[in-house]
Amino acid sequence: MSFLSLFSCSAPQGLSSLSAQDFSELLRQKPDLILLDVRTPSEYAEGHLPN
Repeated sequence: MSFLSLFSCSAPQGLSSLSAQDFSELLRQKPDLILLDVRTPSEYAEGHLPN
């Protein structure tokens, strides 16, 4: 069970985090880019981007 927990917390290779500013710039360069919000409904209710 510990192994499963450890494995599920590690990010797959090739993924990285972006700051809001970096994502905004990327969105200007690629307007068809999609941001998929995978938060829970309660996390979404705390605050979200319009549209």
